[in-house]
Amino acid sequence: MSKPSALPRSDTAAPRPAGWWLWRWLQRTPVRTFFVYPVAVAIFELVRRGGTLPLTLWGVPLLVWGYLQYRLVGRYRGQSGGGGPGLERPPQRLVAEGPYRYTRNPMYLGHLIFMAGLAITFRSWFAVAILAVNAVWFDWRVRSDEKRLRTLFGKPYDDYCGRVKRWIPGLHLTRRQENDVSGIEIKVVSTTAMKTVFEELAPAFERATGNRAIVELGPSLRLEKELSEDKPADVAIVSRTGINDLETCGRIVAGSAVHIADSTIGVAVAKGAPKPDISSPETFKRAMLAAKSIACSKPVGGGQSGVHLAKVFEQLGITAEMQAKSTYGAGGAGGLAGLVVLRGEAELGIQQMAELMAVAGIDIVGPLPRELQSVTPFVAGISTSASHPQAAKALIQFLATPEAKRVIKAKGLEPA
Repeated sequence: MSKPSALPRSDTAAPRPAGWWLWRWLQRTPVRTFFVYPVAVAIFELVRRGGTLPLTLWGVPLLVWGYLQYRLVGRYRGQSGGGGPGLERPPQRLVAEGPYRYTRNPMYLGHLIFMAGLAITFRSWFAVAILAVNAVWFDWRVRSDEKRLRTLFGKPYDDYCGRVKRWIPGLHLTRRQENDVSGIEIKVVSTTAMKTVFEELAPAFERATGNRAIVELGPSLRLEKELSEDKPADVAIVSRTGINDLETCGRIVAGSAVHIADSTIGVAVAKGAPKPDISSPETFKRAMLAAKSIACSKPVGGGQSGVHLAKVFEQLGITAEMQAKSTYGAGGAGGLAGLVVLRGEAELGIQQMAELMAVAGIDIVGPLPRELQSVTPFVAGISTSASHPQAAKALIQFLATPEAKRVIKAKGLEPA
């Protein structure tokens, strides 16, 4: 439902009468549910029963449950997705976790539960009629709201609707139950810097849980773009900036991000080749100018190292010289700069240290000088389109265990 446009205001506008403000207040859905309807039912039953009002306590738990569900879910939604009640101020992020894992409209259900409690407490057919009318009204209203949410969030919202019912709460698998199901395949979209980490940890995770991590590797920036365009995944591992952007646009579940590792950029040469001095910005500059060719990530649409390296060359005033001798890897596991060096197509390879260490048959020179270095935090998050969100969460938790951290460090990354 569209938000009504505000009436023009001026300093000379006549003040609204008190009755107008009272009428607007009474039109608010929570005011009707938790104030107007109880008062109306009580008055109706008093009149119908000649001044007596026998009550039953069986409905009180539903009254408390319905009110608390509305209040607590409303607070959760505001903290997780932003916006305001209803769609008067639409959420900035798709909320698909917490109570929204079980039903798409837990706040409206709170209203209906409270109304059911009214009907039982007052033993009132009038309250039953109020419940029925509001159930029809809420259903019409949420169907209208769904059109706006689909416009706001696109395919992730369609995927969410496919998993979670509009009204009837579904009993989704818990993490333990989901892990007990044999053969769950968790689709992981990850920066190539995690290649050797997953080569060792994916089998260990499968032995521990029975679930398989199916890993697709690629340059972080390219993956971030693809994920923003609805690339299907259960887990995404990209840069912190990328995860934050994806969470903002509703592609990553709010609050699911976990810092996994930090990565630095390094230099490699062919096995047995002389290692240049890169201990300072000046010696690094001389080494770059002396090299006949280098291999690195693309500065646009490639990995984080390619973007940073372009800035370093500009800072050192050697952009033109380096462009003439640069070969750019294709990205992903098959396009590592170290492979270009291994094939003899470049003298130096410059990329994330973990990506260089993933290539056997080359020698690591070392990291960039501290003054030129860039540290990239890699962060894992659960996709809002995840088919197995709890299994995805279990995988992320596994990557944060002490055993996993030892592997991460051994593969050239600094565990978080």
